[in-house]
Amino acid sequence: MSVAASIDPTTIVAQIAKGQQRNFPQGSNVQHDIQETTPDMSKLSNAPQEWDLATQLQTDQALLSSRGLAPFKSLSLSYDHLSVRGTGGVDNVEYGMSMGTFLAPWMSRRYRQKAAQIAAARHEDGVEDDTDMSWKQGSSTPRRGEAGLRKGEHYLLNEFSGLVKAGEMMLVVGRPGSGCSTFLKVLSGHRSGYAGVDGTVRYGSIEAGKGMRPYKGSVIFNSEEDVHDANLLVGRTLDFALRMSTPAANARLPNENGGPAMRRKEYQDKSKRELMKMFGLEHAHDTKVGDQYVRGVSGGEKKRVSIAEVLTTKASVQMWDNATRGLDADTAFRFVKTLRTLTDIEHNTTVVSLYQAGNGIYNLFDKVTVIAEGQVIYYGPRAEAKGYFEDLGFVHPDGGNTADFLTAVTATNERKIRDGYQGEIPTSASDFASIYAKSDIARRMREELDQYLADEVPRHETAIATAVIQKQKDRWALKSWPQRVDYFTQVQAALIRDYQQRWGDQCLGETTAAFSGRAVLSKHKGFSMYRPSAVLVAQTIGDMPIYFVTIAVFTLIVYFMTGLKYDAGLFFTYLLFTYLTTLCTTALFRLIGYAFNTFNAASKASGFVLLALSMYAGYVIYTPLMHPWFSWIRWIDPFYYALESLMSNEVDGLALDCVSPQLAPYGGDYANYAQGCAIAGADPNSTVLSGTSWLNVALSFRKSHVWRNFGILVAFWLFFLFICAIMIEMVPAAGTTRSVLLYKRGGGGRYLKQAKRDAGQPRDEEDGPNQTHLYEKHGHSSDGSVVEDRVHAAQTVLTWKNLTYTVNANGKPRQLLDNIFGYCKAGTLTALMGSSGAGKTTLMDVLAARKTEGEIHGEILMNGKPLPVSFQRSTGYCEQVDVHLPQATVREALEFSALLRQPRSLSDKVSRYIGLPELTVEQRKRLTIGVELVSKPTLLFLDEPTSGLDGQSSYLIVSFLRKLAAAGQAVLCTIHQPSAALFARFDQLLLLKGGGRTVYSERMIDIVSGELSKGRDWAQVWLDSDECQERRKELQELEHESADVDNAVEGDHYEYASTNIAQLRLVTKRASIQLWRDTEYVLNKFALHVIAALLNGFWMIGDAYADLQSRIFTIFLFVFVAPGVIAQTQPKFIHNRDIFETREKKAKLYSWHAFCFAEIVAEIPYLLVCALLYFVCWYPVVGFSFKPSVAGPVYLQMTFYEFLYTGIGQFIAAYAPHEVFAALVNPLLIGILVMFCGVLVPYDQITAFWRYWLYYLNPFNYLIGGLVSRPIWDVAVRCADDEYAIFDPPQGMTCNQYMSGFLAEAPGYLNNPQATGECQYCIVKKGSDYLQALNLGTKSDGWRDIALTFLFVVSSYGLVFLLLKLRSKRSKKAQ
Repeated sequence: MSVAASIDPTTIVAQIAKGQQRNFPQGSNVQHDIQETTPDMSKLSNAPQEWDLATQLQTDQALLSSRGLAPFKSLSLSYDHLSVRGTGGVDNVEYGMSMGTFLAPWMSRRYRQKAAQIAAARHEDGVEDDTDMSWKQGSSTPRRGEAGLRKGEHYLLNEFSGLVKAGEMMLVVGRPGSGCSTFLKVLSGHRSGYAGVDGTVRYGSIEAGKGMRPYKGSVIFNSEEDVHDANLLVGRTLDFALRMSTPAANARLPNENGGPAMRRKEYQDKSKRELMKMFGLEHAHDTKVGDQYVRGVSGGEKKRVSIAEVLTTKASVQMWDNATRGLDADTAFRFVKTLRTLTDIEHNTTVVSLYQAGNGIYNLFDKVTVIAEGQVIYYGPRAEAKGYFEDLGFVHPDGGNTADFLTAVTATNERKIRDGYQGEIPTSASDFASIYAKSDIARRMREELDQYLADEVPRHETAIATAVIQKQKDRWALKSWPQRVDYFTQVQAALIRDYQQRWGDQCLGETTAAFSGRAVLSKHKGFSMYRPSAVLVAQTIGDMPIYFVTIAVFTLIVYFMTGLKYDAGLFFTYLLFTYLTTLCTTALFRLIGYAFNTFNAASKASGFVLLALSMYAGYVIYTPLMHPWFSWIRWIDPFYYALESLMSNEVDGLALDCVSPQLAPYGGDYANYAQGCAIAGADPNSTVLSGTSWLNVALSFRKSHVWRNFGILVAFWLFFLFICAIMIEMVPAAGTTRSVLLYKRGGGGRYLKQAKRDAGQPRDEEDGPNQTHLYEKHGHSSDGSVVEDRVHAAQTVLTWKNLTYTVNANGKPRQLLDNIFGYCKAGTLTALMGSSGAGKTTLMDVLAARKTEGEIHGEILMNGKPLPVSFQRSTGYCEQVDVHLPQATVREALEFSALLRQPRSLSDKVSRYIGLPELTVEQRKRLTIGVELVSKPTLLFLDEPTSGLDGQSSYLIVSFLRKLAAAGQAVLCTIHQPSAALFARFDQLLLLKGGGRTVYSERMIDIVSGELSKGRDWAQVWLDSDECQERRKELQELEHESADVDNAVEGDHYEYASTNIAQLRLVTKRASIQLWRDTEYVLNKFALHVIAALLNGFWMIGDAYADLQSRIFTIFLFVFVAPGVIAQTQPKFIHNRDIFETREKKAKLYSWHAFCFAEIVAEIPYLLVCALLYFVCWYPVVGFSFKPSVAGPVYLQMTFYEFLYTGIGQFIAAYAPHEVFAALVNPLLIGILVMFCGVLVPYDQITAFWRYWLYYLNPFNYLIGGLVSRPIWDVAVRCADDEYAIFDPPQGMTCNQYMSGFLAEAPGYLNNPQATGECQYCIVKKGSDYLQALNLGTKSDGWRDIALTFLFVVSSYGLVFLLLKLRSKRSKKAQ
């Protein structure tokens, strides 16, 4: 729906800005709102000097009005009969892929039947889905374009209708998996991740869809995940966002009332300064954002960066999905208060979904929507929500959060019913939805929506907003695109960021880098900040000077070191084609990176392309020798055109002296008689070879093609860039991809059936509901067996005092903890709180001995004694980030932890724990806690265990921790935004402020670090207090008391709980299961071998002299399987290593050598299959002998090579900081090994310095020797016509008579010994003669090289162990 043509938006804006009266329709409040929020500048001049957001916004609006500009733009949000359809409901079980799927494809049908049986069992047990929420057998199928469910679909959201006016804020609450995120995504226009969306969504009077495209940037969705470039500074992150969001000069703020517009840079600096002040980020301006691998700002600060980045867009309609996740209570409140201020003054439309919203936050909203299982159970005024549910008989807990109360009413084991209530209590989501639909509030909300849709206000509101939006766009920005700045500015901003990223990381890898930056690109695409292709153009422009300098240095070294022609024109031609080929190749591999959705698929394609380009460039296989089936590939191969130009540039016009062994005959007096040259293109009786002739005959290259090829290469480059631009534009925006829950194949039906009975609810694609609690089993009370007995080592006491921690930040020491003391004793639950960046996680890491860098000073004692060697594995540590192996099931993760951490005296059995099949955020957190609890820890550390959870889930987890403490467990956890009920569950509090200093106050975070602190040093107040002295005294007493108690634990003197054999067995089993289920990885490995073998271009190789080289090269091409497979192996190895180093190593689950052993052994079966696949696809085609003495050694050596390159890839990955770095090392190392193996450069032509040590240390030297020895040794050579050395014997002599002396020592033969003219001499008779150049003097040398290759295999795997050991750092201890 578009704005009516009769309304002139420009006129409206001008009239409003000048304060002119306009006759708006009856009921319109647009003019009133604008006048109400446009302040008088004379009044603002007397405003206080302290910066205030509301005052600043009003000042800015007044300045805009002084220029005749509209002070704000607003769009109301309405949605009517909105329904979202998804697939994979409760009855649609989807099984994960494994190699068994392909080895036994008939089993897939069996699993589908099994899923149907489970569904039938559910219905027999009375667990029925709501009638209207899922498709049922026999239901009618709607026509295309009609609303309704199709086969296999269910409703994620059903029949949502509502209105959020400009200037209103709506809160969306619901249990995890209820559909809150789906609701916000669809409201913001992100629909591609779902099966279908019915109903309408309107922004003002514009319906979501194509009509909204020019204004899409005014509607924004911010997910709860923080996605940033880890190596970019915080300030530069905001600079980039502001460069993309700065309005045009004719719509920009002036510096003074009525003055000219600010310059672009002034506006950006002002906006950044205000945003950083607003969210307390000034101190982090020059700090990297960071991630789990790059040190940067804290998690809370990163969330604030995400929020500030979104606010740079100044979008009119804003959707915030759990935006306060990871923020402390004060920062969360201030953020929502900021949204309230922006909504009131800027007339934004704001929809926010929150978990654990305190009453202070809750009261800032106008409306609230409560969702349960995809259905609306309340939508209406916020002030009436509490009373509505109380009228249904539910009791609001004293001191409880109202938002938590609204979501708890659907949880039958959590809600409380008012005593004496006689009405019917709803039990299901459908019951609640039905009651709400009949309520007076629902009727009023429907009337409000209908009145709005029938009114003229939306049209006028939309006219104003669209006019302002278009006016804010740059002069050259396309009005049909949502981006605010023109394309040139987008490229310029992206180019600046590109160089900042390169400077921050110094890593350049095309296919790999395309994936590492894709998440940020997807997020910004969702924000409509810029066209994705602008990033590609910026990267290309950024490449050009860097590559030019790099290639120039390379060319200067190689060109003159190798002694090529000293001619300026030829040198610059060489430089030009090398440079252009580099740009062309970069664009090609960048294209591949953006064309595929997974790194494995892109790596596979990259390997194929590189192999094909190299093989058909015209050198590995000479053009005349190419098989007709594949010779066409050279025409689409940029390497072919580049090589032809470079070779013609250098060789054309050369007169090359022919030397032995190509010269024949030679020695003695033969130089005085006729001689010939055994090279294609040589003239009879000539000892000089024309370079031009050799190019034309041997390679089919032409000098005349040089500048034609230049044009073709430029065309290839532009073509690759064009296709890459299309691919990058098709990268899905963040929030539009679909996630699917997978079950393990072969799992028992009773487990699935039990899971479905416990959670008989519609499956939400984004998450998924589940009512099973961590400490509950179906049919049992919450006091389950988990805490039946006293916990392990129930008398444990951890004490610390005078604790400081200092790190090196940008070359300067930075103290993160300052003289901390405290204790955590058995039976207590201690809360560690503080503002974001105060050092909570740092203190937790130091206490749990998880830090590997920095300096720790002070004293940490366990039971009055220094920490034992078993401390890390005997304590549980639940990280803030849930780190688990993706291919493992929940049950396997729990069992793996239990088996490795139980005492050595126990057998390898573990009690059955609850498996949670649907991993929502809540359940991943439960799994993290469960993995630690199965080890029966003496102490339990938890870093923000309630972050990202709703109020009920948070309360359940803290209540469970409370039960553990009651059973004797010592628990220390950091926590954000606790409600009063949640906070009351804790026994003790340790409160930190910025700088890692201890504070204590009743009104905690908002006083010590918020707006109420007023500059007072609360850390010093605490140190001077009587309670501080009492705690110190109690600390000393605990140390003395605990030191006298015998707390010996079985196996306390072991660093690891399990034996080395047990570690090797269990870790190897897990690694093997991971590969078995990672079908994409395994199949890509197989496919690369099969296609590489089929693309090997040599067909039934003959016995000519040139065929000997073909035999060498067809074998040599097998070497190039390695780069593609290594590119797949390394990311998997590094991701597994990161999981090991992040959690499992620090928990002392198993040792580093168990990890290395498992990663190596798990690959072995697949490497054996890879060698077999390549051999059977390649060996019969090339025509080699099938004698066991020939084929056997070749196959054995090929198998050894599979292990060799895997070991090489793994030892690079073992030490590499990340996969991008590893991807850069690979071509350097593989290139050196290939260059000095004696094939591309013969042994006698290798520079002496490298020849005498690097050649003999090169495993590829022995690899090639073992591969080529047998297939070539016994070959009887028959030269082709153009391969003979042709010369005339002296008059009166036959060829045999003339050559008799030479033939007595020479390895070749005469083709026409009795001829008296044009003698034809072939320089070798047998393949063994040819192998002399490869230092294979005897037939047994092949076996020698095979044995040496095996030794290199062993040594490469040894380097995996060594380099991972060198990378590993021991945890720091207090000194």
